[in-house]
Amino acid sequence: MEGPVEGAYEATARRCIQALKESDERLRLRPEELMLWDWQVTYFEAEKGNENGGGTVLLGVAWYDRAFFDDRRDAWFGVMHQRIHKDLGIPMDDITVEHWAVLDA
Repeated sequence: MEGPVEGAYEATARRCIQALKESDERLRLRPEELMLWDWQVTYFEAEKGNENGGGTVLLGVAWYDRAFFDDRRDAWFGVMHQRIHKDLGIPMDDITVEHWAVLDA
């Protein structure tokens, strides 16, 4: 018999990936807004040895305007995103955000 936790990690990862896809589609339907960012890469990295399907969803975002980035860089921590993370079953402690900058040549 399947336990309450078995499969939960895989289901959470699938919900996260689906939510990212739906968010991207909604944003693309708003052509009147400047798209000063773009999802460059999103993929799932399975946790080795985790039979429950757990792992990490990696989302790479390219920002095309420094002022826009500076204003929005911590959006992932805002109330809206916190609610989304909670609804998906992702504890805030499990979220890591790293920002990298490309230097002009």
